[in-house]
Amino acid sequence: MELQRILLLRLELAAVLEVATGLGLKPVILKGGAALHNPDLAVPARDLDLLLPHDEARALLAGMERAGWVPQGRGPSHHFADRVRPGGIPVEVHPAQEGSDFGLEPAVVERAVPHPAFPSARLLAPADQVRHLAYHQTIQHTSHRGRLRDLLLLADALRSMPAPPEPHRWGVSSAELEPLTTTLTLADRIARAIPGDDPTEETAALWYLLDAETTHAPRTAIGRLAARWTFDLAAGEASTARRWRLMSEDQFDTRSSLLVRSARLLVFPLVLLIATRRLSRLRSAAAHARAADQGIQRGQ
Repeated sequence: MELQRILLLRLELAAVLEVATGLGLKPVILKGGAALHNPDLAVPARDLDLLLPHDEARALLAGMERAGWVPQGRGPSHHFADRVRPGGIPVEVHPAQEGSDFGLEPAVVERAVPHPAFPSARLLAPADQVRHLAYHQTIQHTSHRGRLRDLLLLADALRSMPAPPEPHRWGVSSAELEPLTTTLTLADRIARAIPGDDPTEETAALWYLLDAETTHAPRTAIGRLAARWTFDLAAGEASTARRWRLMSEDQFDTRSSLLVRSARLLVFPLVLLIATRRLSRLRSAAAHARAADQGIQRGQ
């Protein structure tokens, strides 16, 4: 199944690059898509992520829609809505923005380097790739902390850097710096094949239990929001602060009606109560599972 997903991603990328070439554009391939050309490094992904200056991003989207891709849902603040074609993989087009949380400013596009396998595409420069991957899997998606797939991508990016990264220069908060440093240290150990303990073990266990619980639960708006807050509460101060900020931005989103925005505020105390109680229960379950696993290991 993983190989099949990788092949589908490559086919989708080739189709999008054909459209981009016809428009004279060279998108920057982000995250896992950057390794699709290398069979030893390619990993499956939910979608393809591409980066372009704002006007060029809109031009690519228009070309894709003429070629059969259609918008799906509504995109968040940092990328346009997914574009999908029948039987295809979702494609996220990101416009380079000043002050981007994710290290995707216009200057990053200017520093992008030629792709070794696709002449009509580019890759982030090594330092920008490390910054973006680390932030994406640690702060933007706290559930990805310690996930092997993401760590392998980051480890490969670290091998390309002439010197170790300096996350304290990335303009992140002190609350974000600690988990970022942990992620970078873990990926560096993988890159250099240095054994050691996994500092994300508890977080990964909590996410596994939460994901298993919510996958089979009815998909409701309150349920999805409670699941997000449960994990953000577990992940710590940086995650809850970011969730508050995103919620505040959404509250002032003029695309949402006043009724919808009022409803969000009214249900939030219920969401937070559900999330707090669920986190307490999941922590107990995760501790019990780890204790049982240690008992099995001692018995061996």
